[in-house]
Amino acid sequence: MSRTHGLYALRAGLGTTVRFEHRGHRTYVLKDPSTGKELEFGEEEHFICSLLTGRYTLPIVQTAFRKRFNMNISIEQLEALIARLSDAGLLAETRGSSITDLLETSLPDTWTRFRLFDPDRFFSFLAAKLSFCFSVPFVVASAVFVLLAAFIAYHNGPRIELELKELFDNIPLHQIFIAGYLFINIPGEIARGVSCSRFGGRVDEFGLWFAYELIPKFYCRGRVWEINSKKGRGWTFISACYYSFFASAISVFMWAVTDSGTALHTFWLIAAMAGLIDGLVRANFLWPTDAQFAFDNWMEIPAFRNRAISAVIAWLWGRPMPERF
Repeated sequence: MSRTHGLYALRAGLGTTVRFEHRGHRTYVLKDPSTGKELEFGEEEHFICSLLTGRYTLPIVQTAFRKRFNMNISIEQLEALIARLSDAGLLAETRGSSITDLLETSLPDTWTRFRLFDPDRFFSFLAAKLSFCFSVPFVVASAVFVLLAAFIAYHNGPRIELELKELFDNIPLHQIFIAGYLFINIPGEIARGVSCSRFGGRVDEFGLWFAYELIPKFYCRGRVWEINSKKGRGWTFISACYYSFFASAISVFMWAVTDSGTALHTFWLIAAMAGLIDGLVRANFLWPTDAQFAFDNWMEIPAFRNRAISAVIAWLWGRPMPERF
């Protein structure tokens, strides 16, 4: 196994202090209180150390470093820092990576997020009450329901197109976003949390994050790596996407049976489109979304997309491959 697949973590109980700061530049000291050994780092090394939690391989650390400082760092430079920490006795025992070690959630650590509360007890309660949602009959019935809704939408295509034009002409954009949050985003993240809890993972956070530091969305963060079942991890990753399509199908049916021109009719049209768009975005496994993590889980290849992109770029430019395959 390539060394880039190793997982590294600092020893527990280490202390970090700021030794001095000059013109905005800080120097950090990492110290082992039991032995008195310490190492002095700059801002960049301190950031790398903060990622040494035992859950990230060096290519993942490399990507996070590039996003944080807008500069590149080689695997060899990271390995040199790892060796320095190990020689000082500040590094815990290393281990090889596995799919359960690395799969966490589709929420990138480098995006700004605000934790609202710990939802684990709430999702454990919901998981017990909604266990039927994970049964084969319910999955089959809901899939058939989605197909029927797709047929209804196709049959009413011209009418939907006309109503969408009127919708965007007469309704403020923020009202459309609010409807999407209430009926698609928040319930979808609840579905993710319920799935994680149902299959044995703890749900640590429910909060608000900003995709690409711009788009606000609610998120649910759970310990998917605690789920031993490959099927359970797959359900957890795909649950929000599946909910979006199912919610869109429900909205199409409700739109079809309500009177045109009413507020409810308009709401269901908005919800149907929001669910469809959200589901399609999440289902694109070439983008860093739910489907990508589900694909990683299915193939049992951690960070497959990012590693594949790095390999293709290296091949195109005639550079050495970033890791051994």
